[in-house]
Amino acid sequence: MKVVLDTNVLVSGIARATWAPGRVFDAWCAGRFELVMADAQSVELRRVLTYPKVRSLFARDGVTPAMLDELLEILRFKTMPVTTDGVVVPVLPPDPGDVYLIQAFVASQAEFLVSGDRRDLLALGLPGIIGVAEFDRRLSALDFG
Repeated sequence: MKVVLDTNVLVSGIARATWAPGRVFDAWCAGRFELVMADAQSVELRRVLTYPKVRSLFARDGVTPAMLDELLEILRFKTMPVTTDGVVVPVLPPDPGDVYLIQAFVASQAEFLVSGDRRDLLALGLPGIIGVAEFDRRLSALDFG
């Protein structure tokens, strides 16, 4: 199963393993789904992980900048890269910065685009765009199905 995770889901999942984004990130680490990532998302993730507020969040748990850099390299090699150049999206999100997520979703033919608390993506009404809590529930149901 191919899945695009919104950047906020990735960052939250890396930061806190005990809540839904963390369980989703752990499921990816365990090979339960293939993570799709556009180049633009790699750039955004690298930028977000350098924010002082984000770095301090990780530092509280003993995660160093070098560890985050290593994680970025792992993500680069373990994700399914997708090119979004020229990909036409069926509907534009309110935030133009989210276009690459929908482009990655469309271009990769992923089953899901998983968003955090971003009502703007969820409100688009495209099949397969779901919240992180819902995706976590679906993964849990697969464990017992």
